Amino acid sequence: MSEKESAISCCTREREGRLEYLVVWNKKHKAWVFPGGKVEPGETVAQAQARELREEAGVETVSAHPIFKGPSCIEPDRTVYAFSASYRGTPHEAEPGAPVTWMTQEEILAGPHFAPYYEDMFQAITRPWEVPVNVSMGTTVKEA
Repeated sequence: MSEKESAISCCTREREGRLEYLVVWNKKHKAWVFPGGKVEPGETVAQAQARELREEAGVETVSAHPIFKGPSCIEPDRTVYAFSASYRGTPHEAEPGAPVTWMTQEEILAGPHFAPYYEDMFQAITRPWEVPVNVSMGTTVKEA
């Protein structure tokens, strides 16, 4: 494990014929973001994904599959792993002042802070055949 790694969860649902993504309000960046955060010492990337989803959205990971790997848009020397995650429970505001909601890809990309970064991630999610694959963490992850 490198010193600087983060894990984020990409949870989806279909509503009224639209695919929506679970996002949480990030107070520090004043933006809607995918649930996630830094890998803590002694923790695997997969463990960080489950912990962050629980801490930020109040749900338990049932299964998670790596779908994207790339540099952080905030800290270029940090590697971010995105997981497609299914969960148990009802997402809710688990951290005071950090509500959760569902947004479409278009709504997420309209946000000013992370749009360029999320564009790369959405490409890996929606067109995986166009993104090179790298083996890491003992599983297959797509690399930006």
